[in-house]
Amino acid sequence: VDISFDSKDTSYGLYINDRVRFSSDLTAEIGIRFDHQDARKTEQFSPRLNLAWNPKPNLFFRTGYGRFSQPQDLQEIPVHQGILDQTAPKQATQFIFGCEYRTTNHIRFNVEVYSKQYDSLWTRYDNFYSSIEFAPETRFDRITLPITSRTSKGFEAVVKKTEDTGFSWMVNYSWTQVEDT
Repeated sequence: VDISFDSKDTSYGLYINDRVRFSSDLTAEIGIRFDHQDARKTEQFSPRLNLAWNPKPNLFFRTGYGRFSQPQDLQEIPVHQGILDQTAPKQATQFIFGCEYRTTNHIRFNVEVYSKQYDSLWTRYDNFYSSIEFAPETRFDRITLPITSRTSKGFEAVVKKTEDTGFSWMVNYSWTQVEDT
């Protein structure tokens, strides 16, 4: 079995953004990222948009949208599964919304919700009977999981007390749901 392959790869990226202040309480940040990878001859444009609104001195709303890509590095190619070429970059689209309220006695209440859609996922391999193995690729129960997309959504709530001097504390609750298809 010949498992030799050309291991040369050149990748580069460029990110440009601009922050625009529409008023004293509304700010937008607009950006775009360009990525290039020679090995797959792929190029991606990934837009980003963030908005921050501060309607009162102690109340903040933030929202964001982004498209992200992640090319496969050479060390991530599963050659032990007989795959010798890099696959297309993973893609993700993310939305996030958050609210923060600050009290006069240094307590912050933060709430964030998000949704993230992954596309162009790489083939995943696992063991049917036990996914925790020292050398999983040598097991007889090795299977291919042809997952093409993933959706994750979540919620986080934080209450935090900070002071310049003295005792600080934080309470956090997170919930996440992920579904592969």
